[in-house]
Amino acid sequence: MAKDKLVKLKLESDIYSFTYLKMHSDENPFVHGELMVKSFLTIVLQLMVMFLRFGEAIGERGTVVYGDPALIAVRLACAFFMHLQLYPEIEVSLKMIKYAIYHMENFKGGAFYPIILTLVKMTAAIVAEIGSSFLLVQASSIKLALIFFMGMSIVANIDNIMSKTVTNFSIGSEISSNPITYKKGVKSFAGDVKEVNEWIEQGFSKVIFIPAGFILLLNRILTFIFTCIYFYFFPFLVLLFLEQQAYVCPEQV
Repeated sequence: MAKDKLVKLKLESDIYSFTYLKMHSDENPFVHGELMVKSFLTIVLQLMVMFLRFGEAIGERGTVVYGDPALIAVRLACAFFMHLQLYPEIEVSLKMIKYAIYHMENFKGGAFYPIILTLVKMTAAIVAEIGSSFLLVQASSIKLALIFFMGMSIVANIDNIMSKTVTNFSIGSEISSNPITYKKGVKSFAGDVKEVNEWIEQGFSKVIFIPAGFILLLNRILTFIFTCIYFYFFPFLVLLFLEQQAYVCPEQV
């Protein structure tokens, strides 16, 4: 049957995904610890750079230049390129969360840390894309727009850069040779309801059941937003920011 078909969980070659994989397939706690430290450093670096850069941009209240058609076109193009770069990360993250919730027992130390890492991975991608759009509307020239775009691209890819520090494993080979597979199962809410019923049958305690149920619901909502709103319309956020800034400060347009 189609629902019994084995599906491979797609993972990217970043530090979060590799830590997720190792927590699933490797029982060595020292490996888990080393990768968790590097993941934590990645989180700190991404948050620090984003906080400082956005804080500076908000504090300065940079001059809004509506710009000529060429500048607006470059802003929109940069927003689309950032979207093409980041939407796969969010799509993969949603599938990683769903797998972790549906197969908590498969993780050597439990699914808590893998889910947290995946949420961080997804949040960093969303914040980077929103931040890129916010900075683009403050660019007064094509050159500045490109600089802001490249800067946020680097920040968004810190997790990929950090993965290069893992020298005792070949991340690409590990992901391809030791993939996570699972049965396709039932889609949408029917699959979620079936999973919750299995938790009840297994007698999950409230300590596990309530957070797991929340993450399951959150993942379903985020998947809906991703499919119906984010995937198609998020690149146009730069135009929305531009119009909002123009409305608040019309004298600067």
